[in-house]
Amino acid sequence: MIKPKLLKPGDTIGIISTSSPVAAACPNRFQRGISELERMGFKVKVGKNALKRIGHLAGTVEERLEDLHEMFQDQEV
Repeated sequence: MIKPKLLKPGDTIGIISTSSPVAAACPNRFQRGISELERMGFKVKVGKNALKRIGHLAGTVEERLEDLHEMFQDQEV
């Protein structure tokens, strides 16, 4: 099992939407969450498709998978 290092202030957290479009449906709540993470000292990166909404999903399968892959490949996250 791979155990990641504990997060510490200054680390970057990537946010994506892998299923439901909660971020798009509740933008104020989404922004408050980002603000709280930043207040705690973290940097935040939002996936380019995180705020998409197609019916009951947060974008197409391809868009959601693209965000997931980009966050895994991003050395800052």
